[in-house]
Amino acid sequence: MLLTMGNLRLNFLGAGLLLPTLALPAFAQDIFSEADYERNARQVIARDGFPVLNFPEMRDAAKADRELREDEPVIGVFLGNEAKAYPISVMGSHELANDLCGKIPIAVSW
Repeated sequence: MLLTMGNLRLNFLGAGLLLPTLALPAFAQDIFSEADYERNARQVIARDGFPVLNFPEMRDAAKADRELREDEPVIGVFLGNEAKAYPISVMGSHELANDLCGKIPIAVSW
């Protein structure tokens, strides 16, 4: 399931997106043949390579509607009377956000 900004509706990923391609173009085969699958992830991404977001700036819903695409995937948090949305486009480069929802500390992870 994928939560999006468009009325915060739930969408299911099409099965076609999950199926592997039967034939790769020649340029893709070259890329995969040169890949070093034995490398340790720590060699590729340094420790703390993804900075944590601490108390990110939030926008009201009207401004977010103007700034985000309707189909922008978000992580939604609903707690009490408060709702927050963390766009995947932002979370992808941070992976973790420390925030408050009301007065309750939360950690949002991607």
